Amino acid sequence: MKRAVALFLLASLALNFTPLVVSAHPATCDEADPGTPGCVASPATSSSGIARTHRIDPTCPPPTTTHGGQCVITQDLQLSETLELASDTKLNCQDHRLTPSSANPEVGVVIIRSYGVKLQNCVIEGFLFGVVVVDAKMPADYRAHPNNDDPRRNKILDNRITGAEGILVIKSDALEISGNEITMTSNGGDGLRLYRDSDFNHIVNNRITDVATGEGYGYLVPGQLDVILCLCASAMFVANGLDITEPRGSSLSVRVGSTTIDFPWEAANSPEDNVFEANHISLPREFITVGITFGDGNRRPVVRSNVIQGSWIGIAASGNFTDTVDARSVDGIVEDNIVTDARDGIQVGTLSASASRTSPRRGSVRPST
Repeated sequence: MKRAVALFLLASLALNFTPLVVSAHPATCDEADPGTPGCVASPATSSSGIARTHRIDPTCPPPTTTHGGQCVITQDLQLSETLELASDTKLNCQDHRLTPSSANPEVGVVIIRSYGVKLQNCVIEGFLFGVVVVDAKMPADYRAHPNNDDPRRNKILDNRITGAEGILVIKSDALEISGNEITMTSNGGDGLRLYRDSDFNHIVNNRITDVATGEGYGYLVPGQLDVILCLCASAMFVANGLDITEPRGSSLSVRVGSTTIDFPWEAANSPEDNVFEANHISLPREFITVGITFGDGNRRPVVRSNVIQGSWIGIAASGNFTDTVDARSVDGIVEDNIVTDARDGIQVGTLSASASRTSPRRGSVRPST
């Protein structure tokens, strides 16, 4: 229960054609690289969330076609494998739907160790995780001199994502996540989660809404249940709009086919220099929900000009109920936010310590009337 509390506090449309069913075809490939174009990785175990992928690269293989330097989709698709986007792929769904087939893949789209990817104008519905970005750390030259115009940045723009978990970012830098509409449909879910040494990300102008009712389950990553969160999910509604809280002590791993990528918890590798600006978050206040939560070890986060309606707590910063504030949770800025109809507006620090340099600045907190 303590872990669950810590997590939530800090922590086809009506068209005239049948959706195309997309299924990759087996090919000879190097099992150490399940993302090889045209290659299908071996099925993963039942506990894995990404058993197979269908890779899209800049050559725009089916079911996409080339148009204006982009890979475009011209009709709704039912996916039996997760779409994997290779480096420099620009996928524009043109407002067509991506939904799971009867094979029921847990993840709609994955970006894994790839750069210069753009995913836009997709309607992603019915997956446990809409979009997952894995292990896309920027090299040292970017980290020394961050540049918003760097072509290596991955971009997730103007998509509509409906499911238990919207967007998950693990150990990945410099994403632009903007203009997305995320609708959470399951108790225990998050609109966007940011884990494990993910730095310099800009989360801007997204709209996150929670419409879940009844019981549900929390997931840390595809195929890995948050057991503690699940235990309480049937008794209380737990959800976050933007969640940048490290699962302290938890070992995370993502398996793609026969390849497993591990993300152990390391105290020195918490998220840094992330910006959360001008997002609109609407959550039910009668349940245990938090609009924006960022926890121990987050360095220099900026939470600015967001509008949060409802929720148990509007913004929860630096710490949780059971731990003292990490000394590295410093120099955060919380300013110009508007919180309405929340039980509590902004919480900084913990119940057991208050020595945080996270700074609430200008803004307003409007209580329920």
